[in-house]
Amino acid sequence: MKSNFKEIPNNPSTLKKIDIKVFKVTVAKFKPNGTLSGAESSVINEIFYRI
Repeated sequence: MKSNFKEIPNNPSTLKKIDIKVFKVTVAKFKPNGTLSGAESSVINEIFYRI
């Protein structure tokens, strides 16, 4: 995440400006199979819920 979303580790509130679906699709592009697992999706959902 640090290499592709440089601003997020330093300021997590920037996630509020990104749509969760767009974020998931963007993150999935960096995986070899191009999809998120259920666990990865759940973690992202929880992060967005908490911010």
